[in-house]
Amino acid sequence: MLDIEDLRMQELFNHRHAVLRNHAERILGVLKKRFPILKVATFHALENQVKIPVAAAILHNLIRSLNRDEHWLDDQPENIEPENFVELPSDDQSNGQGSVQGNALRDAIAQDMWVDYQHHRR
Repeated sequence: MLDIEDLRMQELFNHRHAVLRNHAERILGVLKKRFPILKVATFHALENQVKIPVAAAILHNLIRSLNRDEHWLDDQPENIEPENFVELPSDDQSNGQGSVQGNALRDAIAQDMWVDYQHHRR
């Protein structure tokens, strides 16, 4: 049975995780709208595939710094047909050793957050 401090620690972690996830999903949505290549699986070599999102983020920031008007994004047609989209598995579909390690890491992060929260609250 969890005590009240453990519950508060989990609640703090869950809140911060949700906020961070919302920010990440919003950012990825903007990048996918601007760079539809991020919506599909590609046939590039793996060492090049991992560079595509980073390059997209850099280009996005460069475009924003040079052209502050973002309204032109609203009327852009999709240049990749939806039937060519590939569904990617979610992280929730994993189990086994990786999830045990992930749970341990999550619990350690939650504990560190709670200690930091308690320290700064005083």
